[in-house]
Amino acid sequence: MKGDAITDTHATNMSVAYSDLDCSMLNNPGDCTENNTPFIPHTKDNYMFASNITNPCIPSFTPKQGERMIEKIEQNPLNRFTDASTTLESLFEPFDVKDITGDVIISVTPIDFETAEVCRNILRLHRFQPGFNYTFTNTYAPDPSFAGIDDLPEIKHNTYLFGVTINQINPNCEIIIPVICTRGQICEIEPYVGGKLFTSENLGSTNYSYYELTETELNNPNFIEQLENNKYHLIKKETESGAMYQVTIYKN
Repeated sequence: MKGDAITDTHATNMSVAYSDLDCSMLNNPGDCTENNTPFIPHTKDNYMFASNITNPCIPSFTPKQGERMIEKIEQNPLNRFTDASTTLESLFEPFDVKDITGDVIISVTPIDFETAEVCRNILRLHRFQPGFNYTFTNTYAPDPSFAGIDDLPEIKHNTYLFGVTINQINPNCEIIIPVICTRGQICEIEPYVGGKLFTSENLGSTNYSYYELTETELNNPNFIEQLENNKYHLIKKETESGAMYQVTIYKN
């Protein structure tokens, strides 16, 4: 605490050095305000005890440090921080929301022998501020609250409302984020990267030949003309993202 009166942060001296290997104190010059009383080791608790913010011993700001910063912004007599200030409520809201391609394939339409149009469902991506302990409820997305505090929390799989809690502010306060259920699809042109050919004399027969298509054969516009006559051919082509297009033809 000492001179800055931040109760959850140990007093420090900028001349104190710490090991980057195990965060132990390398020297202890003492507190000049209390007759050189040695400092209590206070590693691994906050950004403010050292000037080197890349030190691995400094994981985050403490809650009281956050409160002090908010107080300084609000009480600044010259009003310098007005344009940069925000409300606590805004931290619960995503700073970026956009539609992204989902995992469900709606359709695969061949454009030519080299490419296909792959259409997938639309999901909505929500991104939240790093630096806070978020907890998200009512979502099938991977829970970002288990990620590091400096990671960018992202909710990708929601098509319905979900809850947001910031433990550093109030672990009992949950804000509900409404999600507009966007109907539709996102379509992209993708190249073929692989393919297989199944050939048999009778449709549905378990007696068939199997052949792995080369890149040259995948992109050959005369490929079908070169297939065997009087047989059924099941052609499967895989696009860059893993979508599969297949067609069965009878060559006579």
